[in-house]
Amino acid sequence: YQDPLLSLAGSIEVTDPAKINQASIGGYVPLAGSPLVDRGLDLEVLLNIEVGDRDLSGSPIPLNNNYDIGAIELED
Repeated sequence: YQDPLLSLAGSIEVTDPAKINQASIGGYVPLAGSPLVDRGLDLEVLLNIEVGDRDLSGSPIPLNNNYDIGAIELED
């Protein structure tokens, strides 16, 4: 296995979706050089699954024409 290089991963429990914000998920942002960056699958092309145009933190996806693995896209 390879270190995913997340900024400060730990554990969170979010029982209210309204409490999902940059502060609550900030530790799960991939760092530069992370093996998660630009390695995700285009689910719409492969499986006809629409994933939307924003990640969990509201950033546009995909960046650099490739999706990142996970719910948060690394912004360059």
